[in-house]
Amino acid sequence: MAGLPLYLFFIIIFNTFHMTVLASRLWSKRSDPTKPTPRGIGLRTMLIAIALIATEMAALNKWNEWNQTASLRSQYLSKSSHHGFWAHGSRGDARMYLEGSDVYSSDTARQREYKDYLRAEAKVALEEAEYHDSLRQKYELAAQSPLRPVAPDPPPPKKPRRPHGLEKSEPDRPIE
Repeated sequence: MAGLPLYLFFIIIFNTFHMTVLASRLWSKRSDPTKPTPRGIGLRTMLIAIALIATEMAALNKWNEWNQTASLRSQYLSKSSHHGFWAHGSRGDARMYLEGSDVYSSDTARQREYKDYLRAEAKVALEEAEYHDSLRQKYELAAQSPLRPVAPDPPPPKKPRRPHGLEKSEPDRPIE
């Protein structure tokens, strides 16, 4: 009963018990409209109340389980779409890096170094796309059966080292 507030659970049980007692008094063979209703609660009434409360508890437990399953399914589908988005973006980055490496001629050592760096970035971007595609598929399968355990995510691919002289604080510095 983790998803259902405790006070609501007790209210449902209390109402079920009282409705059972009221119904048993109205439908009892002993009750005659001209005579007052009996004061005590009989064994049959108690057993009916217990059976109804047990049925309610089972239904609430099943509802709670379904609610948790739906929540997990939603989380896994969200992660799947997230990784699909990043895979698409990584493929675009790889295209951009490859097009950028074609712009530079290999006249100087610095340009060759930067061209190699851009190709390494394109390779890493394609690896990231494969990484995100594999995670997208993993979470799509997890969404189909959300109660099964899901393996932890593998570490993402590592970025290549920037060439000497290209610092992160100066991304738009022209190449000599």
